[in-house]
Amino acid sequence: MSLYDCLSVSKDASVGELEQAYQRALDGLPKSGVRGWLIRSLGLDSRIHYAFFVLSNPRRRRDYDRDLRVNSHMSHMYLGY
Repeated sequence: MSLYDCLSVSKDASVGELEQAYQRALDGLPKSGVRGWLIRSLGLDSRIHYAFFVLSNPRRRRDYDRDLRVNSHMSHMYLGY
């Protein structure tokens, strides 16, 4: 799963589209109860934050895209698993 998949955006998404997707992804997560606890404990919300952190910065995004092209079989490393 790429960082683009994590936010459900295309690889040519604008910063505005990334911001909307980021907010939509966070809003879609349960905030309380067992499901909310489970999502936080598994770090699923951290993956969304990290995807936005990388893709919203032009330099980090350029580096990520380059690495994704070169090491497409290793893109999971950016998500920490």
